[in-house]
Amino acid sequence: MTIVILPLLALRYVGRVISMLTSYRHQFSKAIEAECQIDPNDPYDLNKHLPEGNLEQNNRLFGRPLFTV
Repeated sequence: MTIVILPLLALRYVGRVISMLTSYRHQFSKAIEAECQIDPNDPYDLNKHLPEGNLEQNNRLFGRPLFTV
């Protein structure tokens, strides 16, 4: 089974490397950056107003029972 999947994974990896080498990060112009500033009092800005509680504790997959049929 692994011998069958290994060439497919290799092709996927080569395609990923090629796409990363040929892509670029888009840079917005200064005019657009100035127009799209976040309001300092924005209650939905998660960089300033984090949700309360431990997010890691609620995000565990294996912390809950997992049943399969």
